[in-house]
Amino acid sequence: MAIKHLRRLLKIYVLRPRLVALAFAGAGLAIAAQVAIPLIMREVIDRSIRTGDADRLIPLVGVFFAAAIVRATGIYLRKIYAARAEVATETLLRSQLYDHVHALDMAYHEQMATGQLMSRASSDLQQMGNTLGAFPFFLATYLYLLIVSGILLFIDLPLGAALLTTLPLMGYM
Repeated sequence: MAIKHLRRLLKIYVLRPRLVALAFAGAGLAIAAQVAIPLIMREVIDRSIRTGDADRLIPLVGVFFAAAIVRATGIYLRKIYAARAEVATETLLRSQLYDHVHALDMAYHEQMATGQLMSRASSDLQQMGNTLGAFPFFLATYLYLLIVSGILLFIDLPLGAALLTTLPLMGYM
């Protein structure tokens, strides 16, 4: 039952494709930079600091700061556009709810306290909006986990395999 309602909410959520696409693009940008930063640090340590090659250190530090700026930009884009999509979706749902309440028979309004109904509906709509606003973040987190798992498998197979054994438990939580 909950999956059915979530699918319905997602159909409404994607009525703002530009906002949703920008939120997911920002999330992808942040993930790419977040994955790159430890790899850049590995290069800084292994190729510059250990070997004492100072000429190589300056460009790598510049790449590190560029990746940090890209990550911050991605996080900003994800947050701002996810929030805008959330508000737009919540506004659309609220408008549909108000239209439905206005179309109800007067006998219904005499039996039910309208203030209580509207208060409950507003609270429920806000919770739905919060859920949808967090969707790009949750998707980005799972994508990050999969990418990091793949990189770890490539770098250190036994450690990557150990991580993969814990993934089903993390998905369960």
